[in-house]
Amino acid sequence: MVDADPSPGCPRCGGPLAPLGAGRSCRSCRGVWLSEYRLTEMVRVMRNQLFGDDLVFTARAAIEVAPSCPACAAALTPETFASQPVDRCPAGHGVWLDDGELAAALRAVAPA
Repeated sequence: MVDADPSPGCPRCGGPLAPLGAGRSCRSCRGVWLSEYRLTEMVRVMRNQLFGDDLVFTARAAIEVAPSCPACAAALTPETFASQPVDRCPAGHGVWLDDGELAAALRAVAPA
């Protein structure tokens, strides 16, 4: 699967998105944009698994205006992954994690 190539605009603050490993990062607000495929790979590495279940996202109430997907401009859906709030593209282009949320989610899925 190929990552969607997002436009240069950060969904949270509008700053430019720069390549960062398997995703893109905003230098202004330090959020991260990842495809669900890349996030799945990261979770499997943290769990030391070659294969695993699909990621589980849970809907959550929006507390702010929804940011837009950098790939298709659709409003991102507020959801929760590994107890962390995330914003997910309804068309499957990716997941937005604010500063610190990716690290916290990966710590949450790591084996004890």
